[in-house]
Amino acid sequence: MNKFILTTLICLAAVCLVAAVRRHRPMRGRPGDTDQGDEDSRPGRRRWRGYGFNFGQRQGRPFRRHWPRLGFNFNVGFEHETEESTEDVWYRGPNVCYTHNEDSDDDNEYGEAITRHFSMRTETCDESDTAYKCTTTSYMNGMKNISVEVFQCCHGFTRKTGEHGCPTEIQLKDLIDTATDLELLEFVRTVNGINLGTELRNGNFTVFAPIDAAFREAENILPNVPETLPRMNEPVVVVSTNPLNNFIVEDMRNIMLGHVVGEVYKTGSLNDEQVLETGSPYKSEIRINFYSQPGKMMTANCKRVLSKDNEAIGGVIHVVEDILHPVTGSLIDIISSNPALSYMKTALGRTGLARVLREDGQYTLLAPTDEAFNRMDENLRQELLRGEACLEKFLQHLLLPNVICSSIIQGRARTPNLNKQMLTMHRDENKKLFIGSAQVIDRDLMATNGVLHIIDDVIVPDEGWVVFIV
Repeated sequence: MNKFILTTLICLAAVCLVAAVRRHRPMRGRPGDTDQGDEDSRPGRRRWRGYGFNFGQRQGRPFRRHWPRLGFNFNVGFEHETEESTEDVWYRGPNVCYTHNEDSDDDNEYGEAITRHFSMRTETCDESDTAYKCTTTSYMNGMKNISVEVFQCCHGFTRKTGEHGCPTEIQLKDLIDTATDLELLEFVRTVNGINLGTELRNGNFTVFAPIDAAFREAENILPNVPETLPRMNEPVVVVSTNPLNNFIVEDMRNIMLGHVVGEVYKTGSLNDEQVLETGSPYKSEIRINFYSQPGKMMTANCKRVLSKDNEAIGGVIHVVEDILHPVTGSLIDIISSNPALSYMKTALGRTGLARVLREDGQYTLLAPTDEAFNRMDENLRQELLRGEACLEKFLQHLLLPNVICSSIIQGRARTPNLNKQMLTMHRDENKKLFIGSAQVIDRDLMATNGVLHIIDDVIVPDEGWVVFIV
């Protein structure tokens, strides 16, 4: 018994000695930091100090943007540290630029939080061929702090997989010549025709340039033009007047300015759900989304980005699959302006969700048509629209907390709604998209606070049917 106690005491003394040595050894700072007392938070090396044990786990969602690392720290007097070697990582090599941004949010609107030395920290890291980005979110005593570190190839340099740093220098051209080299000939012809080419040659811009196929139909570029021009299936003589020319040129210019952002954003500098302000006088915005599951994809206003980070003198080009039409209204604005969604408009107006869908956000709304509501049993429909509690549950069933673009769904996938229930989405062999039993008949209607998909059937949560039956 005495030997057991003696052995235990020796082990405890050894643990305390190791902890003391670690606590007092010097810490290394980030590259370029002059204050060596700062904590080293470089990607690949993580330290949690002063709050002891770290319990880490990886969590994911069927629609996954990235893998987060969660850390929970409890003040029990020990220190736990994990280290990964950064000797051989590519972003420690030459011609790699480093940026670090921090943002704090004091969430004490209703007074100081009651805490017992508890903190939480999550770390999310994403890596591509030319960029490595880590976002660390920490909470302590009601204070939220977000730290973003980005290592990416400096402008004008690139690398191949396996290379250390970014050793290859790119021979840059201006944006118009770069677009020509990318065979974006219709885009080049259009911007030159509306006197936008000179501006793009001489500024610092991010351009989301559509492929040639996107310009083939006038309706795809200028939705109002077919109402102005005669049908072309019969022989006609069109007399073009200056006012008509000016209208078309000005409208086209405004549309194309909606593809141009007044700063240089390579993908390493962009975040999921980030909204970019464009040069369009319509005050149109571009929402960026990244997905890693079920497939790896980047979208701009739910249009696939087919080629990214094409660098030029004074900017960068991301090639998109289609025209980006102006996005100026909220989800509730789109619902209100569509006469085929009057039941949905009424339902939202009877709950607090109408106000939510006017404000900033990142939602996906599934909207059944009036025809879908009319196919319901009349008593069930009236009960649904009359009941406040079940009505809000029903609408939350149709509302997703993140933007889910239709192009990411290939095959079968799942995603949660605001009721924290999983909805199944699938694309059949005919490329038709379904959410549960409802078919998506109009998709990717972009709003300032998310995206709208119109469906041909009413999706009611299981508990909703139980309420109706009772």
